[in-house]
Amino acid sequence: MRAAPATGRLARMPAPPSAPGPARHVLVLGGGVAGIECLLGLRDLLGAAVDLALLTDAEEFWYRPLAIGEPFGAGAATHHPIARIAADCGAAVLHGVAEAVDVGAHTVLTRDGERYVYDALVVAVGAVPHLPLGRAMMLDPRPAMLEGLLAEVDAGTTRRVAIVISDGPHWVLPAYELALLLAAHGRDRGMDELEITVVTAEAGPLDLLGPEPSQAVADRLRGAGVRLVCGATAELQEGRRIRVVCGAGHEPFDVDQVVALPELRAPAIDGLPAGPGGFLPVDAHGRVEGAPGVYAAGDCTARPVKQGGLSAQQADAVVEHLAFRAGALEDPQPYRPVLRGRLLTGDAPVYVRHELRSGAPPAEMAGHALWWPPAKIAGRWLAPYLQARDDGAAGLAHPPAHGRPIEVPLDAPQMPVPRHLELLGTEPPVRP
Repeated sequence: MRAAPATGRLARMPAPPSAPGPARHVLVLGGGVAGIECLLGLRDLLGAAVDLALLTDAEEFWYRPLAIGEPFGAGAATHHPIARIAADCGAAVLHGVAEAVDVGAHTVLTRDGERYVYDALVVAVGAVPHLPLGRAMMLDPRPAMLEGLLAEVDAGTTRRVAIVISDGPHWVLPAYELALLLAAHGRDRGMDELEITVVTAEAGPLDLLGPEPSQAVADRLRGAGVRLVCGATAELQEGRRIRVVCGAGHEPFDVDQVVALPELRAPAIDGLPAGPGGFLPVDAHGRVEGAPGVYAAGDCTARPVKQGGLSAQQADAVVEHLAFRAGALEDPQPYRPVLRGRLLTGDAPVYVRHELRSGAPPAEMAGHALWWPPAKIAGRWLAPYLQARDDGAAGLAHPPAHGRPIEVPLDAPQMPVPRHLELLGTEPPVRP
């Protein structure tokens, strides 16, 4: 799928299909959750019937659902070489960043002037974080940012912290995790003067899960001594200290440090129809509106909640539609977002499942696991593949593989819950 530079002749130029038919050459843009899930799924369902290539400038696939807990000893990010994952999928790795797409010619142009052709294109380039407030620290799950904040807290130079969640497409859970982890850190060290306030535009914490889970999170925060200001938009006034102004009905307050959840925007790719924030409009099968032959999945799409499990679900819908086009699947399932979570309440853990659709039933809550295995990002292909790789690294007789279904046993054991909140990904197939 590699081609000569833009000034030269294309190495391969298949005639673009006039109607949606089998896609022999599939090019995936982006080496994150959605991109890797697509590679694994397409190879599993289509086998040798498809040529796969991945265009990315990343060398590693970072798995970050527990990264925010690393400085607190409550988890860690892991990473896997992109080249190894691609080799396991039988996919070529093309190094670069997409700059433009010629939809009519089925061609991608990179920043370096390379051109690549495709039968089907899957855009999974993620989103780029931007700081929404001046003089704030941007919440970054990488250890360096959090270690710097902890150093200030431990030195006593930062005693009052505001964590700000603005309105917009993002994923809010890390903000609440940070609040709870900071509170536990201070409590364990006898820092009675440490004050933590969460300011959120939400009506209640994690209100997208429904009223009962939201109330459980609110109770957990208040029990940890975290002040909660809901339905507020924060502004910062600079002076000797930072003053947080939350609008009508809320008293302003001073803090030593502000940590803001980032605003997200999609990377710009010329030739693709983008809406507000650069996000790509897609249908339930991941097809980009107004761009025949182009699919998209993950945080670069125009969905309001940006979360790894949902990215994997979108990728699964793309995979199934491409398999349907190839005649390998009769009934491709559309994207039906489901969030699953397990909440630490201070007593027994509460497990939550909630469908993100209009008219959905109330969130399901239980004192036992509602999914199995309990992968952090439970992609249909990604979760078992990474588990197999981890098993192999640990010396277990379990070679890397993918495509093994995630099932819920009838008597799944209750799983231990970390000290911080943890929201998980996709809805696994349920055993009849």
